[in-house]
Amino acid sequence: MLAANHYDTAYIDGCRARIDAQVAAFRDVVGAASGPELGAAVEAFEPRFFNALVLQLDYSFVHRTRKIEGKDGNA
Repeated sequence: MLAANHYDTAYIDGCRARIDAQVAAFRDVVGAASGPELGAAVEAFEPRFFNALVLQLDYSFVHRTRKIEGKDGNA
């Protein structure tokens, strides 16, 4: 994919749906976890999981052009 000046609404909605599905799955796992061992495991896993989601979201829009990106490199 070459640099993009515009993202279709369907593409953005698809990205949002993927992230929402993963957050919902995480909440299901947390809801099913019980006991001190599983609670500790969820606490250790949570920041890694959500950091990976941030990267996934960024990778979905990695091909934006400088016009959209801005001069300082922030989205």
